[in-house]
Amino acid sequence: MTTLVLDSETPMTELLAVMGARRLRVEVDESARRGIVAPIINPDDYETDNDYINAVPGWRESIIAAANAPDEDWEDVPEEWFNAV
Repeated sequence: MTTLVLDSETPMTELLAVMGARRLRVEVDESARRGIVAPIINPDDYETDNDYINAVPGWRESIIAAANAPDEDWEDVPEEWFNAV
């Protein structure tokens, strides 16, 4: 885990580089006196689908795991999930 101590003079580019993101979302909980910094992952920010998939933590691994899962691990999608057109 990388730790970055922020102060008012920390350049935004340094924070973005540590997070591995082009944009960040900051959620501040005033009552708990803490904030959450998370990357904003937008497919429009990436040149290829592969780059986009690799930007989402764990997404690539879960796609590979699903592709390698045996057929008996899968369940049919309930019919009510489909919208009749």
